[in-house]
Amino acid sequence: MIRRHDLLIIKNKIIPGIVKRQEKIEPGYIEIGISYPIKIDNQRVREVSRVTLEEIEKIVTPYDILGLYHKKKIEVKVLDELIVLSEEIQIKMGVFGSLALMIYTGLSYFVEDSDIDIIIKKTSNAILDKFYKKILELEDRYNRKIDVEVEIEDGYALKLKEYFKGQKTILLKGFSDAKLVELGRIKNE
Repeated sequence: MIRRHDLLIIKNKIIPGIVKRQEKIEPGYIEIGISYPIKIDNQRVREVSRVTLEEIEKIVTPYDILGLYHKKKIEVKVLDELIVLSEEIQIKMGVFGSLALMIYTGLSYFVEDSDIDIIIKKTSNAILDKFYKKILELEDRYNRKIDVEVEIEDGYALKLKEYFKGQKTILLKGFSDAKLVELGRIKNE
């Protein structure tokens, strides 16, 4: 099953595509974002495209990327700490965004001002709270933004920071849509 943030390895292409939210569902096609390891006027060069399912050689999930991290001999100290934390509290974690592209391709996507994008599987509120507090501590210590998405149901995910803001509703982003739901419903699942 293809999900948002998966890297799609496309036949005869060097740069993987990133599965984006599907604005227009067409059978046999997937909309992707392509991000290049260069910036112009401090903006990453990107394009939106679509591929046929037949063009996809391989699907690499954010969880797969984390498995490749140590094999690639790349060192990102804050990610090392996140891995230790996720193992300690037994939370499944994956990496997407510029760091995932660097880990997979070896190209210089992840730079000094890049944030870290991670995704975790929904777990108990107590564990999410512990993880959230550690994220805030690591952001402060490393002076780097860490964006965490929490996968909850049917491919939907929420932002961890929004989860702890104390709002009554929260935005869930899915494969082809986004919806606003009562936060209490999510916290009680």
